[in-house]
Amino acid sequence: MRSHLFVVMPIFIVMAAGPAVADDDPTKDFILSHLCGTVRDQDGKPIAGAKVHLNNAEGPYATRRGNWTFAGADGKYSLRVFVKPENKVVVTEVIVSAKGFMQLREKFWLEEVVLQAGKDTDLNFVLAAGEVLAGKVEWPLHGGPKSGIKPEDRWFVLTVRGPSFKDYFQTEKGSGRFEVWVPKGKYTIEVDAPFPLRLDNVPSGSSNLKLTVAYPRPSEKELATAFDALWNDVDRHYSYFVLKKTDWKRLKDRYRPEAVAAHDLREFVDVLTEMLSQLHDGHVWIKFEGHIPTHISRSDGNYNREVVWNALEKPTYCSNFAFVGVSKADGFGAFVMTRQGKADKESVQQAVEFIRAHHDAPGFLVDLREAGGGNELLALDIAREFCGKNTVYAKSKSRAGPSHDDFGPVDIRELKAVDQPYQKPVVCLIGPRSVSSGEGFVQMMKCLLNVTTVGARTRGSSGNPAPFKLPGVAVTAWYSRWVDLMPDGTPIEDAGIAPDVAVNAAPESYKEKDPTWDKAIEVLRRKASRQ
Repeated sequence: MRSHLFVVMPIFIVMAAGPAVADDDPTKDFILSHLCGTVRDQDGKPIAGAKVHLNNAEGPYATRRGNWTFAGADGKYSLRVFVKPENKVVVTEVIVSAKGFMQLREKFWLEEVVLQAGKDTDLNFVLAAGEVLAGKVEWPLHGGPKSGIKPEDRWFVLTVRGPSFKDYFQTEKGSGRFEVWVPKGKYTIEVDAPFPLRLDNVPSGSSNLKLTVAYPRPSEKELATAFDALWNDVDRHYSYFVLKKTDWKRLKDRYRPEAVAAHDLREFVDVLTEMLSQLHDGHVWIKFEGHIPTHISRSDGNYNREVVWNALEKPTYCSNFAFVGVSKADGFGAFVMTRQGKADKESVQQAVEFIRAHHDAPGFLVDLREAGGGNELLALDIAREFCGKNTVYAKSKSRAGPSHDDFGPVDIRELKAVDQPYQKPVVCLIGPRSVSSGEGFVQMMKCLLNVTTVGARTRGSSGNPAPFKLPGVAVTAWYSRWVDLMPDGTPIEDAGIAPDVAVNAAPESYKEKDPTWDKAIEVLRRKASRQ
């Protein structure tokens, strides 16, 4: 058993996560191990309730309820860690904290601490008492209920620096409150942001501290110039005025006086957010202290990942982008999207190789119900594997004049055929979480003659947004620049793409089953039997 004394010294943390594991069973193929020991103070007394956090380790491991645990009344802790057999997991950082004591960030640089499958690893810790720094971070949310930011989910990272001390701490979620213990001295407390929140020369032992952002206060002329520049740029280039029946001039008359009279930049941004929210467009947002959405469009999914995963023989992840496998009952090939935005050339190529290796499958399932947007060009590489003839899958048009109905020529988006495509029956599963570039993927599949779409309508939100930097202020607005069209010229905005075979199951029916998957299998069996 080893004890580790706290040494006060500057510490710089590099945040890292454990290896990705399957969402349906994070401990599958792992064996239970324990990181355990006792947390004491410098007098040898146990510290009840001390939090022990396995912050970083190198190697394949997983936990079921997070990488932390709490010590009991006797100071003893036991953290359940699942380790893959025949693999070594090296602990590189453990963080130990408790009320009244300085946080211990233990890095194992001089000796190797190893977790092995089915074995316990003992680590004891000693915490030094400290003096408190306590208070609250006050950082207002933007855009009210339309912002999509939940106050109860917001938290901040504090940097606390002293003459021989530097560490990082997290505030409470929602309240922004913090309570940390440090050596006696004076400190700088800071939250990093476009407009930093900072307190200097704070003596240890201080409570009721407040870190409040001080926003710039542009002049009325500067705010008027910024507002007019944005309004004019959107007026000239925004693509959906006619389709959404928006009276843009009326919105200017309503919001300009309020924007120009804003007391500071944050209030100005709140006015812009409210004005742009009237467009009801998921591809319109503001960049100011991060991403501020102006329109939140949510929908219950028609998908149960666990059911789909368990229906496949030896499913395999293509990074965090998708998984592939063969259906147990019928031998159908399956490509299942999980996070379109995580796609890269390597993971896409892995999916392509799987499709090519399963040309003998009697049918194929392409599940795009979680295609939430990403790179449409990468989706092309997968859809082409089912395309035997060059086919127009979508069109688009963009503004070309000052009037809201002035559009340039229609651009054509084409799916290029491959030499040896999969031409047997294909069923493509779709739903309301198919959105943006995910809907582009659905368009590609829907245009193919051997593909049947099954499920529910897609979201109906595709904008190809681009930024506009407002002059004189640290604010950028993104907004839609095209009208996305089906091959026949029908816009998909606010309408979505309808399936060939609709599945009208209630959201609660997906808790234990997957009605859309069942219907897709039924349709594919019928079509495959005709071959």
